[in-house]
Amino acid sequence: PYAGPRDVAYVVLAPDNEAVINKTKYFFRELSTTYEICRLGKHTPITKASRDGILKVGKSTCQ
Repeated sequence: PYAGPRDVAYVVLAPDNEAVINKTKYFFRELSTTYEICRLGKHTPITKASRDGILKVGKSTCQ
């Protein structure tokens, strides 16, 4: 980056669907690895919301 490394904390809203959740987890693990390998800073999930930073949304989670 132009101004130096920046740490990023993220949270993801994803549909409550196991196939989508698995692919989302994989994508964000790879994104975090790439971000850190490029020395852009740390890329970590906000774990107060959930352990892996993914909040499931949908009809079944509202009940």
